[in-house]
Amino acid sequence: MPDFEARSEEFAAISSNASKCLLQADTSVCFGSECEYTMKFALPLSGNMSHVVSFKWGNDIETIQKSEWPVSSFLGKRARIGVAIPTTNTSAQPEMDDMRPFDVTNHVARIAIDDDSLANAEGFRKVIDDIRRSTPSAIRSLRHCGLNAIIAAVSPDGYWEGWPAHEMLLAELTDAGGGAAIVMSANAILAALNALGGIRRIGLISPYLELGDEPVSRFFTESGIDIVATHGLGGRTPSNISNVTAVDLRNAVLAVNRPEVEAIVQVGTNVPMAKFAAMAESWIGKPVLANNPVLYWHALRCSGIGDAIPGHGLLYEAK
Repeated sequence: MPDFEARSEEFAAISSNASKCLLQADTSVCFGSECEYTMKFALPLSGNMSHVVSFKWGNDIETIQKSEWPVSSFLGKRARIGVAIPTTNTSAQPEMDDMRPFDVTNHVARIAIDDDSLANAEGFRKVIDDIRRSTPSAIRSLRHCGLNAIIAAVSPDGYWEGWPAHEMLLAELTDAGGGAAIVMSANAILAALNALGGIRRIGLISPYLELGDEPVSRFFTESGIDIVATHGLGGRTPSNISNVTAVDLRNAVLAVNRPEVEAIVQVGTNVPMAKFAAMAESWIGKPVLANNPVLYWHALRCSGIGDAIPGHGLLYEAK
């Protein structure tokens, strides 16, 4: 390691108090006997501000970054994303955590619903009513976190009665969110299709039985999207939707991958398809848009974060 006090007066001043202000120390890649190191320090300023200084050195010390942040914002400096998730959903939170870029934090609230049947109209309606009743309060619970965007990680209520009902729900959730951008599946998927070149012919994978497939297809058709083929994964309750295998997902992709299909879209935030979708793109040569990655991508773009995130598919490479 170099003699840093001799090489940098600023570093020397900071290092004398290192135990109080060191935030992060890393060793980077070494080439033979040459190593590159980085350290980040936070120096108190007036009020609640902190001066964050980063150093990088190999043979010489270089100040690579100086910035000022509130001392309470060492986490989520770039963006804070809220995620409202049904209590029956075990897929959305881990998948979205896996997509989180550097210095972006996720903040989760739960939408209280019962695990009613999706196999009949009465049960499906009960699930829709529970979601509509509980989602605004879940989003309201996040409004004081200083969020850039809030994801409503539910899908059926946004499609069930078409665009007018969707727009009314979006307005209600926007009011509950206290100024944060509200991200819903319907808007996010349409934005993703546009970002990938204005795609209009899709194969649609639904988490439901036939009862739930029809309103989802109708919603996209009314939005100017041509549904070439559909395939339902047969979820019988909200929690049961997550009980799919890689074989189920492969069969679903193959079932809707017609020659005229430009992209495959999967709806349902409790379907754990994020990693499989990115893999499937490599063997069908088309975008495969899983619900959770699309929601998180749109939330990041609404927050001004345009990072390409390796391993999450073509959408995360789109501008």
